[in-house]
Amino acid sequence: MIQFQPRTKTAFDTLISWVESEEVLLQFSGPLFKFLLTKEQPALNISDQNRHTYAITESLTGKMIAYAEIFITLENIALLDRIIIGDPKMRWQGIGLQIVQQLLMFRSLLLIYKLFSRHLTLWLCLYQSDFLQSAYNEATKLK
Repeated sequence: MIQFQPRTKTAFDTLISWVESEEVLLQFSGPLFKFLLTKEQPALNISDQNRHTYAITESLTGKMIAYAEIFITLENIALLDRIIIGDPKMRWQGIGLQIVQQLLMFRSLLLIYKLFSRHLTLWLCLYQSDFLQSAYNEATKLK
């Protein structure tokens, strides 16, 4: 089982340790970051209010095993971005599928929030009617 933690600067060392080559970095970040990855490069992501970054941990150990982002464009399109399963032992076990499913659920909730944040009354009605909790429960049913 995995858990999503809001990404903090303290997890940069783990992320940096996963990027062993320029090829891995290019596959992970595209041309945004430069090899050798430094703490300052991913720190820019945290300061971007439209970028939601997550450290994914293994539930039993609390060890960070992956990293992922959701980026909200100016057109309110939510993109799944920069997903890496850093721990090689955790690859090919369905963790990537779980991460994408969770990110899709988070993306939906972020867009619902952005849409209704200007309409506080409607947001409160949805919240009080358990609509959001039902949507969350349905989206998190992982097989």
